[in-house]
Amino acid sequence: MIRMIAFDFDGTIGDTMEMCIDIFRQTLTPYLGHSATYDEIARTFGLNEQGMLKRLVGDNWQKAYDELLALYKRNLPHFGRPFPGIPELMEELKAGNILTALITGKGKETCDMTLEQYGMTHSFRAVETGRDDRTDKDYAMKRLMETYNLRPEEFIYIGDTPYDAEAAHNAGVVCLSAAYGGVVDTVGLEKINPEKVFTTVAAMREYVENIL
Repeated sequence: MIRMIAFDFDGTIGDTMEMCIDIFRQTLTPYLGHSATYDEIARTFGLNEQGMLKRLVGDNWQKAYDELLALYKRNLPHFGRPFPGIPELMEELKAGNILTALITGKGKETCDMTLEQYGMTHSFRAVETGRDDRTDKDYAMKRLMETYNLRPEEFIYIGDTPYDAEAAHNAGVVCLSAAYGGVVDTVGLEKINPEKVFTTVAAMREYVENIL
């Protein structure tokens, strides 16, 4: 029996991944001397923004972070709604007494801003944000299972990147891969998480409904 479902945010709840990548590119270009590639940025996924910038620009990270935050605040209102079907899924889980949590690599500042923009400040029983020194999602899943006395088979994580699936597998839990956003590594998801990759929210909702 599933008792908790935890979500990633960017690319899973909202179509914000492309915005985040573009903001990182704009922030990084003056420091790197070139437009950062997706792969350069993706290699730092799992860390919060401070940690990503420390890896990418070194000692200039604080100045770069301040610039990134300003860009984030300016762009966020243009990406201010969840994917269609996500609010309905959240309501269905609530009606079924399924606990919901957020496990994101976002730092606390950008996470709080985004939840407020989306009207989801009080939507989750628990919120786990990223760290700047190491990737932490698998540990966050284990912390939640310990806090709520859950077995791995009672917990599901929903995320959109191969790293999300890898973290879930490391924690011993099932991952549902969200491949319905604008920036998706479908090949990577199919390789690491076969048969649990969903290209529409509707397909994922149907799968969740069938296992609850």
